[in-house]
Amino acid sequence: MSKLSLAAVVLIASTAVLGLGIALMPTQARPIGTYVLIGLYLIIVIWLVILPYMRWYTSTYTITNRRIITRKGILNRTGHDLPIRSINNVNYEPPSGIGCSAAAR
Repeated sequence: MSKLSLAAVVLIASTAVLGLGIALMPTQARPIGTYVLIGLYLIIVIWLVILPYMRWYTSTYTITNRRIITRKGILNRTGHDLPIRSINNVNYEPPSGIGCSAAAR
């Protein structure tokens, strides 16, 4: 399961838990308890959903006939330039979710 798939699952599950928590909250804890649940929800969503998505969205891999360029970062962009002439070997591993029959095609 990729990180973005996990982020989607976390978003759906945390939204369901938030709705269930607000619906089942006792009336004595209503105003403060609702704010606490929403605050926890926002922390979880920012940490486990928005940040992985932003890391994925701001990562670029560019392959030209002279070099390979990687750039990553949300606020602080970092990257590497690798000249093609310095590459000796290339290994490829298919993603773990692909079975042997699909990789052999």
